[in-house]
Amino acid sequence: MATLRADRFKQLQKTSKIKKRYTILVVDDEESNLNAIAMILDESYNVLKARDGKEALELLSNLPNPEEIHCIVTDQRMSEMNGVEFLKQTIPFIPQTIRILLTGFTDIEAMIASINDAQVYQYLTKPIEANDLEITIRRGLESYELKRKNFQLLKELQAFHASLEKTIKERTYELQEALDTIEEDLITAGEIQKYIFPLHTPPPFLKIAIRYVPLAYVSGDIYYFSSRHKDVFDTFIGDATGHGVRAALCTIMLYMLLLDAEKSSIPQIMEYLDENLEKLLPDDRFITGLYVRIDSSGKLTYTLAGHPPAIILSENGEEITFSSQGIGPLGTFVDNEYVESSYQLKPGDRIFIFTDGIIEVWNKEYKTFGLPMVSAFLKKNNSMDLEEILDALLDRLQEHRDGQNMYDDLTIIAFQYY
Repeated sequence: MATLRADRFKQLQKTSKIKKRYTILVVDDEESNLNAIAMILDESYNVLKARDGKEALELLSNLPNPEEIHCIVTDQRMSEMNGVEFLKQTIPFIPQTIRILLTGFTDIEAMIASINDAQVYQYLTKPIEANDLEITIRRGLESYELKRKNFQLLKELQAFHASLEKTIKERTYELQEALDTIEEDLITAGEIQKYIFPLHTPPPFLKIAIRYVPLAYVSGDIYYFSSRHKDVFDTFIGDATGHGVRAALCTIMLYMLLLDAEKSSIPQIMEYLDENLEKLLPDDRFITGLYVRIDSSGKLTYTLAGHPPAIILSENGEEITFSSQGIGPLGTFVDNEYVESSYQLKPGDRIFIFTDGIIEVWNKEYKTFGLPMVSAFLKKNNSMDLEEILDALLDRLQEHRDGQNMYDDLTIIAFQYY
């Protein structure tokens, strides 16, 4: 049994007049050495004594909290179990405890083993000087305190990290749910927007092809067909400023106005759209547009509102130029006086109308594809079918981008007059 039992240790802590912060376990199989060391330390520390390693391990196993042992001072040469073997067995009980080994000059191997295997803080050679022992213990306890505080800080950091990680996971999950909901809403909005675009059932005197490529789920591009008379076919193509939801909402407002635009001439329709969009759109929003009317006789009339002009090609691929007077965009609080231009189509003539996303495709050198290149490509490939030539143009635009991101919606509509 240990010289000072675990229950007596508790009692000593309660009855001591001067509360001692640290407890030291002294182990030595020579009683005189054991008592001498205990006497040196007793004034400043709580001291537990054990006559050998086995007795010390028994004491540790009976303590309610072995970590109350802050330092162990043990002799190396003891019967049955030497100091290094004893200290190694204390590591599972009290890994943070300071271990000091007392040894003779001849125990070099023991010193090396103690540092490598027994996690010894320091060894002292016999005979032991009281002052050396006290200084070594004091420095050891300072190291113990530093490690304890670091360990506590590490635990707190780990707890904070775990809490933070949990919070991040929860917030990420919440954000992902919100993003999923937004994405679902945008997909639905995109489907609704596509639904309002008209099915292109062409009149007998026209062939029509369309390519519509939104930048995201919803688009700022719009096109509209109207055939209020069997011999007249109207088309509007427009582009709202910006992209995404705000631009899409602007196009939906425009679409509702187009449905209600019961006007006879194209300039009257454009004036009606302009006046109402001034009231409906925010100050920083506007819509460019191009309104085209083709009748069965081949008469083409159209009006521009800040929009790229149409490209008209004859059957043999020659570009047809004619006077087209452009006015500012719709909804800009400017008194626009819209005028229409006209041209007499011949059988086989083609008309291409598009949004500026087609001509403003950027490559890695920050050069746009441009209107001249669009015109040159269409003229070169005019022998293709309408569907084929639009697919080929989109392929050429993708080749021009060469991996560069798209920055705008793309819409192009092609007509061929018969």
